[in-house]
Amino acid sequence: MYFERYLLRTLNNNLTDVFSGDNIDNSLYTDKIISNNTIAIYNQAPLNYDIDYASFQHIIATYSKPILLNTIQNRELYEFQIIYAKTNDNQAIVDVTNWDQLSQLNSSEGLAYTLRVFCIIYDNSIKFAFEYQYHALPNVIVYKLLKNIVQEAFLNIDVLEDIHNYNDFELVMDFNTMDYEVLFDNATKGKQLILHMDENTERGEIINSEKILISITGRTSLSSTLAVARSRLQGRGRARYVIKCEDSDGRIATLHNETGIESWNQPARIEIDLSDNFQNTLFTFLRN
Repeated sequence: MYFERYLLRTLNNNLTDVFSGDNIDNSLYTDKIISNNTIAIYNQAPLNYDIDYASFQHIIATYSKPILLNTIQNRELYEFQIIYAKTNDNQAIVDVTNWDQLSQLNSSEGLAYTLRVFCIIYDNSIKFAFEYQYHALPNVIVYKLLKNIVQEAFLNIDVLEDIHNYNDFELVMDFNTMDYEVLFDNATKGKQLILHMDENTERGEIINSEKILISITGRTSLSSTLAVARSRLQGRGRARYVIKCEDSDGRIATLHNETGIESWNQPARIEIDLSDNFQNTLFTFLRN
């Protein structure tokens, strides 16, 4: 399975002990059988998201009760599942042998899908390993679901005096290392390479003497772009490059060579065999 890393953190970095697994309330979950598996599902109102796709019009989503798997170095590893259905209005279900109509999908009926999620709690943040499946759920729904489960299961009300809302937390894709390479190679828009050549004046001041902007085709990889940058800047004194692309949400993702790309080695998407001893791998992937 592939997992992507998400980070939820408080906007006030000075807060501590904001999250705790001690707040999981068993009364909020009811056992249901889905695909012959018994799952303790959140029994309050699910997330209902209307979406204008050709194949479905609604996403109904909820989650299962978090289960503590292990504690390593005083950090707790939890697992839960996202359960969701993509539903439609007035979609006929027929027996294709005779085209008799058997029933009809509507906004409250649809196929059930599940995604596995693991998380580790830190002082003022939670890191998630969220199972990646192509075209499973839009990021906006992932964000809402993770925030909902944090507020219901992990928010330490005993420490926080006020009931907090979405504006008190930030939830983002947790990028580092090879993440930018994956992002850049998959991007099709806004790819640019900007070269800066700096020189010293007679008084020792550094000035930007030259700036070159190179537009890059969507098929160009990060490795070849870096090769161009290094060859163009070789032997030019103090030289810098900036590489840009547009991510899937239309935002500009930027890489500066000062960040030290050669030191990057942990991807934000990882493949984990859950039939093996995977917990140490998850702890490494979700380390703070």
